[in-house]
Amino acid sequence: MSTLPASIPLHRPPPAHRAACARALRAAVQRCVVLPVVGAICHPEIDGQRALRGVAGPCVVVANHQSHLDLPVLLAALPPAMRRRAVVPAAADYWFTRPARAAAARTLTEVTPLPRHGGGGAALGRCVDALHDGGVVVIFPEGTRSRDGVLGRFHRGAALLALRAGVPVVPVGISGLREVLPAGATLPHPGHCAVCVGEPLAATRSDTAETFTARIESRVRTLRDAAATALEA
Repeated sequence: MSTLPASIPLHRPPPAHRAACARALRAAVQRCVVLPVVGAICHPEIDGQRALRGVAGPCVVVANHQSHLDLPVLLAALPPAMRRRAVVPAAADYWFTRPARAAAARTLTEVTPLPRHGGGGAALGRCVDALHDGGVVVIFPEGTRSRDGVLGRFHRGAALLALRAGVPVVPVGISGLREVLPAGATLPHPGHCAVCVGEPLAATRSDTAETFTARIESRVRTLRDAAATALEA
């Protein structure tokens, strides 16, 4: 079975009082700003939230990637208890090159920089730590937003994390946000989107990172298609 490299650096968490203050600030921002804005701009139709009722512990949430609005909409689809525990690996070459952009990302949720082209051991180590602490790691395995609506090849990171931590993967399909805020656009065009949440996937004893990634990708593709169909109805 594939595992994460043994050389992943240890994560040093911030002091407890700082972490508690940051979590309280994010919860307030999510409740008072993110959810109302998402509702007003994206008008999401969310299906399958009942699948999350049995997810009381740590998990990896995996979704397709269409827009910078994917994360706020996905957070809105999660129950508050999961939303508060969310940790998101974010592209270091985009979200952390400008202080204002990094501050905005960290206010929205707990993020950790992830290099797109290798060298992400520290970020993966942080995610493993978060899962061991009962967290919820949110990953967009395509690595970048789809410019044409076609689902990109999934990288193995989500499967590796789930295998290493022994946690389930929650697959999610999103449709409609490419029209609301496409790649390259600065301001959104209010519209509608749909989110379909699937039943958690557990790795089997024979799964490798490759086989588990293939199963995750197939399920997300099916859910994305279901979300697209819901928008057309």
